[in-house]
Amino acid sequence: MQSDKEILQQFGEKLVEDFKEIIPRVSGKTADSVHYTADENEMTVFGAWSLGALEYGRKPTGAGKSSGGAMFANIKEWIRMKGLDISPFAVVANIHKYGTTLYRIKQGNFKSTSGKSLVNYQANPIGISQVINNQRINSLREIFAIKYRSLTKSEIIKDLK
Repeated sequence: MQSDKEILQQFGEKLVEDFKEIIPRVSGKTADSVHYTADENEMTVFGAWSLGALEYGRKPTGAGKSSGGAMFANIKEWIRMKGLDISPFAVVANIHKYGTTLYRIKQGNFKSTSGKSLVNYQANPIGISQVINNQRINSLREIFAIKYRSLTKSEIIKDLK
């Protein structure tokens, strides 16, 4: 019979595998950041902060605030890797002022920064809820329930003998 840690490790490996499958790849850094730890009592999945931006969008930075140049460097690299012909300055300024399109849509704002309607825009969050959902949590719960029912039953039978 598997130990609790082995069950959680197996669950963690599958979660990480499934996350890496759905994360869009440009450089691969975000997908490569996803990993887990497990012990006898718990399993935790970790990943880069940018996973949240891929799922929920990025809110505006706010007046007078800055991302310290990291966003510019990341956007510039993203543009280069995607082979796009756009200004990284304009992209960063737009995000600082308005947030990302995904963020604005999730806030119920269906207008682009140029005033065009985004009603038909296909905002594609990565789908954290596709990977971690009630069905998956319930299946893990059932694995533990079966294991501990079996162990309890074995102990009761031993006590009766």
